[in-house]
Amino acid sequence: SSDLIRPMIEHSTDPALRVWEEQRAGDQRAHLWLEHQDFLVVLARRRGYWMLWTAFYIDSNGYRAQLRTRSRRPKS
Repeated sequence: SSDLIRPMIEHSTDPALRVWEEQRAGDQRAHLWLEHQDFLVVLARRRGYWMLWTAFYIDSNGYRAQLRTRSRRPKS
């Protein structure tokens, strides 16, 4: 829910969050996943700031598994 977005961004170093960055569609994107609440926030890097790209609940076991794999990849 939207009431999770700001606290997740402001507390992105909290160990309850899985946080990783990826190149997606030519953008650098940061993913903040509050796994125990099945909520994902994605930020896109712009010149000098991060922009909220999307945020949503995860309701698919397959997508959860995909996120677990993506969040464990070493940074390139």
